[in-house]
Amino acid sequence: MKDGLIGKTKYQRGFSTLEILIAFAILTLALTSVILVAFGNQSVSVDSQTNSEAIAKAQTQLEIMRATAKTNFSTINLGVYCDDSSATQCPGLVDSYYNRKITVTDCPIPDTNCKQVITDVTYSVSILRPQKVSLSTIVTDPQSALGGCSPTLSGDWTQPGMVSYEFGKDLLVPQDSSSGFPITSVQVFAGKLYVTVNNTQGNNLGTLFGFDISDPSKKPQFLFGIDNAPTVREGLNAIAVFGHYAYLANAYTDSSAACSVGTNCAQLQIVDLNDLAKPLVNVKIPATTSGGKLAYGTSIFYNKGYIYLGLAKASGSGSEFYIIDVGGGGLPASPTNPILKGNYPVHNGVNAIYVKDYYAYIASPNVENLTILDISNPLGPTRLTGYTPPGPLPDTTDGIGSDHGESVYIKDNTIYLGRTYGTTEFYMLNSPSASLIKSKDLGSGNGTSINGLIIRENLAFLITNSQFQIWNTSGSISQYASPLDLPGGSGTAIGCKGNYIYVGSLPSNNKGFISIVGPKGAYTLRNSNDISVIQGSTGSNTITRTLVSGFPPGETLSVSGLPAGATASWTNNPCTATCSSTLTIVTTFPTTPVGSYPITVKNPAGTVTTVFNLVVNQPFDYSLAPTSANISVNRGASVNNGITVTKIAGTAQAVTLTASGMQNGVTVTTSPVSGSCTPGSGTCSVVFTFIAASNAQKKKNTITINGTSPAHSTTFSLTVN
Repeated sequence: MKDGLIGKTKYQRGFSTLEILIAFAILTLALTSVILVAFGNQSVSVDSQTNSEAIAKAQTQLEIMRATAKTNFSTINLGVYCDDSSATQCPGLVDSYYNRKITVTDCPIPDTNCKQVITDVTYSVSILRPQKVSLSTIVTDPQSALGGCSPTLSGDWTQPGMVSYEFGKDLLVPQDSSSGFPITSVQVFAGKLYVTVNNTQGNNLGTLFGFDISDPSKKPQFLFGIDNAPTVREGLNAIAVFGHYAYLANAYTDSSAACSVGTNCAQLQIVDLNDLAKPLVNVKIPATTSGGKLAYGTSIFYNKGYIYLGLAKASGSGSEFYIIDVGGGGLPASPTNPILKGNYPVHNGVNAIYVKDYYAYIASPNVENLTILDISNPLGPTRLTGYTPPGPLPDTTDGIGSDHGESVYIKDNTIYLGRTYGTTEFYMLNSPSASLIKSKDLGSGNGTSINGLIIRENLAFLITNSQFQIWNTSGSISQYASPLDLPGGSGTAIGCKGNYIYVGSLPSNNKGFISIVGPKGAYTLRNSNDISVIQGSTGSNTITRTLVSGFPPGETLSVSGLPAGATASWTNNPCTATCSSTLTIVTTFPTTPVGSYPITVKNPAGTVTTVFNLVVNQPFDYSLAPTSANISVNRGASVNNGITVTKIAGTAQAVTLTASGMQNGVTVTTSPVSGSCTPGSGTCSVVFTFIAASNAQKKKNTITINGTSPAHSTTFSLTVN
């Protein structure tokens, strides 16, 4: 188990409160409706009662939809939810006088997990005066907002893709790949990824790190790193983020019961993410372990202005579950003035906490793996019920071993419980009664421990001591996709943003990894241009992969259609879309036949392609010929002679001509001045003008005209009279 990797500290897999601020904003909006009443020119005294009844019926429909969203958001589908006019009765009382219809559309607020609900009630006072009342509201799933996940799945999750980054080597600025970064939790909030580490390796870059993940298809961009307790090595076990505050479970194990409150004498620490230089708020909980030390923080959850903090096993009758008011109860409580409220003795370390409505769900190494508390009174949480799985009893002495409650997640009215390796690791229970729905033994051995889990629709996303797994919870629980091996080994943290899963994992050398997992998605291929080459040369093309949806793996593209004597090479292939690779057609030998060849670039399945033409030409060649083989000039005069350039093969290119062999007193100019021409239509010419000085020697000169690329020459005679 992971405990063997990093001492015996229990880690909370962070998915506590992800982007809940958006959810509450939407829920606040959902408390009111926009009333659009299309009244005709009617008598108020006659119709007011009818109109009021129509509004009441529309309001009833909205309340039903709100209640449905709260208990089972995933059942609210887009489209027409019900329509009395088509004989599909809406929920509520049936009334033949009023026709009711509910329409569900996409959320009008970008990047939020909500749906818009419009209820229409139509009726008619008379055949000439049809009336309609429309009410509109927005509903959301606050639990999906907690996890930061999209409420619906998209893409092909039967073939998930994963890209991984070594924490100190790939993600940090500056890099520090020499130290270990034991990742303990991850938290996604408002387009940012927060990562905590238990700093037992003594690295000097901090214990809380922030990254920009506004584009999940790209590598997280480093924002900051801070140390929660610079004077000691141990760091953090868990994080919850809300607004611009990060709430941290301090992992320091060596604080004495009498220590003064400070960074190494507090189980809860609060960071202002808008001002990282501001001193941390430290909260000391009066609970100690059997060794007389403070019971360190193990897990944390934020919900509606309250922090729910789990501690290591306390001695005697001490408590391990605490409720801290950071604004939920109103002033004076706030993130800068947290107020300790109630507590509950779990009688063991708290491995995970999940809070929904008025209940706290606690996973622990107790015989009762799951304990459900009624937290409606923050001053006095009480046990409602619990669940003890059948089979062997766990070893509850030190939190290490099999058959422990390890992770917990709530969706709709279902509890999902993950356990350490044993007879059965995965349970689905009714909430809040904790009665068993079904369970699944994921396999044998330490590797089957469920260290963290997230539920989306009917799929359970799990991290174990070695893998990322997806299970289908519909019907009998069955594996949905082939597991992905986590880099380094044990999964320690899991979080979610939109359609992407963020996983922290930890090898035995504590070189932590962050992996991003998503469905095998769609991307397009585009090439930059056709390639024209001559026999015996090379050409290149830029192949761009553009992400359309999902999370495509870094697939290796292949090439087909090359002519005989041609080969291809790549740079940056494979890569993960959106990205570009360079394809170079290498060494088209002189024997490669001249012609145009369609070249196809495709993904391994052959389902995504792009095609361009490789045009192979003969090498350019030409001949030179003077207009006159013999010319003469008098001293003090000039004479012209043209040189014709005739293309023999290949694509025409510029030829530069120069003259040599003139005696003293004879100079030369050219037209054009560059001495170059391109035989694009087959021929071109350059005119040479020879100027004889008045004292030039009377003599016959042999003039040589030299051409470049390739080199050719021709000669003629110049006689000075």
